[in-house]
Amino acid sequence: MNCKKKNLNILSFEDEPPYADILINSYQFYTYKNASDFSLPRYFNWNEQYGLTQVTYDGCIYKMTLKIYVHLQKRNMDVKINQFSKEYYIIPNEFISTDQFHQIDLSKTLQDQFYLDFYVNKIEKLIKKFSIGQIKHTYHFQKLLNSYYK
Repeated sequence: MNCKKKNLNILSFEDEPPYADILINSYQFYTYKNASDFSLPRYFNWNEQYGLTQVTYDGCIYKMTLKIYVHLQKRNMDVKINQFSKEYYIIPNEFISTDQFHQIDLSKTLQDQFYLDFYVNKIEKLIKKFSIGQIKHTYHFQKLLNSYYK
């Protein structure tokens, strides 16, 4: 895209849903198809003046949308902010301060990556589900249910 100037477009709740439902299996904050720009990477900003704002960038335009809620889908997040922060940013897998945000290379941070944590957690759950202890527990529970309903 050939853009001479970066534009800013602020949208209200009428233009987008008031929430952001983040895909669980993606490193980036892609949303389900409930937003017109679901395939654009995004980050979030919270401050005392505006509250929660979603920011997407398509190469030319920064689009800011007010949000009431962001669902991070049980994502492991590193919290690197003070609990009394007046402003912070939410980038993939981190809550960071304004100072930290201005020091990162946003193009690399928002670049899609293989989301290893998601797949490790999935494999751990499968191993637990099919472990000998879990199978025994399920068998005994089923036996208990069968004896109760006879």
